[in-house]
Amino acid sequence: MSAATGVPRAAAIYLGIVQFLFATTWVLYVIYLPALAENAGIGKHWIPWILVADQVIIAVMDVITGFWADRVRAGLARLGGWILALSGASCIAFIAMPFAGASATTLLGLILIWGLTSSALRAPPWALLSRYAAKPSVPWLSTLVLTGTALAAALAPFLGIALRDVDPRVPFALSTLTLLLTVGGLVFVERRLAAAAPAPAGEREPVHDLGTPEAKREVALYFAALLVMAASFQVHFALNSSELFLNFADASQLQYLMPVFWIGFNIMMFPASGFVKRFGAFPVMAAGSAVAAAATYATMIAPTLDLLVAAQFIAGGCWGAVNVGAFTAAIGFGRKSREGAFLGGLFATLAIASFLRIGAYTGNIESSPAVGKFLAWGPSWGWLLAALLVIAAMLAMRRARHAA
Repeated sequence: MSAATGVPRAAAIYLGIVQFLFATTWVLYVIYLPALAENAGIGKHWIPWILVADQVIIAVMDVITGFWADRVRAGLARLGGWILALSGASCIAFIAMPFAGASATTLLGLILIWGLTSSALRAPPWALLSRYAAKPSVPWLSTLVLTGTALAAALAPFLGIALRDVDPRVPFALSTLTLLLTVGGLVFVERRLAAAAPAPAGEREPVHDLGTPEAKREVALYFAALLVMAASFQVHFALNSSELFLNFADASQLQYLMPVFWIGFNIMMFPASGFVKRFGAFPVMAAGSAVAAAATYATMIAPTLDLLVAAQFIAGGCWGAVNVGAFTAAIGFGRKSREGAFLGGLFATLAIASFLRIGAYTGNIESSPAVGKFLAWGPSWGWLLAALLVIAAMLAMRRARHAA
């Protein structure tokens, strides 16, 4: 294995560890937020609204930090040091949350600082990696990085039970210090990347031209499809999955059943990376979305727990394949100068979908029979619509190439 390929692969694994630790801090935050808010005198009815505000802040900051990463790169500065500095501020705010005491103002202020600065660990690290990775390796590297997030999501139910009676100061401190020490290694990782491959090696393709109407339509359709996919995922997993499992199992078994989705996500990403490399990001996104439509429909009509688990595994695998394609496409759109902006847009789109789901829950709109029926079957239709939008984007891309 040459240094040009080996170093980016090692960096992707390292970034996957960073993403795992970062996602774990979010899990801890969600687990302990009710207790922290109660201690600070904030009523339980405000918890969902705090989470909604978090997603709004995340969406805005992901776009800002994405453009910021591109500006830093254009100025020939290193991203690793900047990411470490912002992450340090984020970690200080996070570790201080359990010490906010009875002050609602202090707790909300720390949450705000954490939300504003934690975006440094989403789009910028991906932009750092894509800056030095050759285009053919992007799907595989994306899979390695996404593995960290998927593992954290799979462990979330177990953490919720294991930490039920643990003082929040202990996991907050341990997770934050571990994350900060790991992020500190990004400075070294960037130096290794720069030494191994000052620029993406072996590429002869022109930069993606976004100046034509067809290309702009392609990008718009991509983000529209991604939003529909992400919203469908949020509704299916966060709102429907537990209720579906409870039709066949006790609540005590959910901690073992809910991770099935993320196991499928993690396993299917690996073959999906090969499919993306061979067929392209959009065909994999379209196929994954179409199969997800069938899988989520199957979860609604599954007559046994075994068939429900199988359908849930496939649905998670499709979301994993779509993610590999989506990240690869975003990096391809911004190749060599605007990766940060497009990656920031991708993360912001995911945050908007989460905002819509939490907002729907907060507004209690699912209690309406009509809305409840829509939420039950909506993911299947949403995935199907997203597949059609991706196909439309593929056609726009083909027209753009013919026009060139």
